[in-house]
Order: sequence, then C-alpha cells, then structure tokens
Amino acid sequence: MLKFYELLKINLSEKELKLFGFCIDVSQLYKQIKSDPTEELKEFPKELIKAWHLHFEHKCPSDHDPINWREIIRLIHPEDFCLPEVLSSKRNVVKTIKYFENLVSKTF
Repeated sequence: MLKFYELLKINLSEKELKLFGFCIDVSQLYKQIKSDPTEELKEFPKELIKAWHLHFEHKCPSDHDPINWREIIRLIHPEDFCLPEVLSSKRNVVKTIKYFENLVSKTF
C-alpha cells in the first residue's frame, strides 16, 4: 500500500493528495497476510487512513476472532468508523456498535 501511495505522490497534485487515503478493511487484510494485521497497521501512517471497515468474515467482530480488536481500536480515530454494508441489518449494526462501545470503555 505504501508503494502505491509513493507512486501516487509523483502523479497527483497536493490538493488531490489531501483528498486521498485508504479505507482499511481489517478482515481482508487478515485474510491476505494470514495473521493478525495489528503490528503492520501500527506502522502505517495514520494520516493516510481515511476510514476503517470493521467486521470479521462479514460478521460482527467478537473477542473470539483472531484479530486483536482492542489493539485495532487504539489505532482508530473516532471519526473514521465505517460499518460495512454486510452489517446493514439493524440488529447487526446495533450489535457491532455495542461491541465497539464496550471495547472502547475497557481500552481507554
């Protein structure tokens, strides 16, 4: 992702670069690297992350997932939350919001 960004820096104006950023899909990143992506994400420049896609295998996150959601939540700016469309049923959205509210209250 950083190599891609470096290429864009060469080809985009400053104005365009300010609008550019990544939406991090934690579940897909886990799927690609086959391990918890937390350490890799800690190294990623925060200013390049515009949004977070929070789910695990198209389900609400849980403490049983192989992703350390507590550490992920430490990386996220509150304005950057994005609930994926796969959670679009009211029940799943409420469940996901409650999960992260609980996690935030335990983390901070």
